[in-house]
Amino acid sequence: MASQQIKTRQPQSAPSRAEITDAATINALADPTRFAILSAIAWGGARTIRDVADRIGRRPGSLYRHFDVLESLGLISRAGTVETARRDARLYEADSDLRFVYDAKNPDVTDAINNLVASAARNAARSFARAAKSNPVTRGPLRDTFMVTKSGWLNDDELETFNHKLDELRDFLMSRERRPGTQLIHATTIMSHGPR
Repeated sequence: MASQQIKTRQPQSAPSRAEITDAATINALADPTRFAILSAIAWGGARTIRDVADRIGRRPGSLYRHFDVLESLGLISRAGTVETARRDARLYEADSDLRFVYDAKNPDVTDAINNLVASAARNAARSFARAAKSNPVTRGPLRDTFMVTKSGWLNDDELETFNHKLDELRDFLMSRERRPGTQLIHATTIMSHGPR
């Protein structure tokens, strides 16, 4: 994307939103491809469909309908166009402070969140199974296939530290673009508290 230049800025759709609060939107994001697209744009900056496809390891043609759904939900918006070798391409953006804010007492919303988590877990399991069949590195500093489940008793300060480290890991992964000598690494984190 570095060689592309923004040609125009055309606010063609409503600005993207940061807070995801409703069951319909959460259920739409249970599709792992939509969630990957949104993540790539929200935490990676404005991108074209081709840029996103390269980022998440998919073909551009398989993403158009997902972009339409995300745009109709107000999760992404058009930020203009960029000039490419073939034609101008739409540039999409999303709020970088994207987060789920939901009423845990609303059964429709909690069902949707549970659906989203289950989808993420299934997608992680499929990704892990594919990796396990293709010469995974499972030990040492260059391991690329790994699974761990751990628990610990944390006070408020320790929980804050833990969340900060998770944010650092997310930022680290999202700031790494495809380059020669790199491989795509998938990481899924699902955190929950134990009985209270």
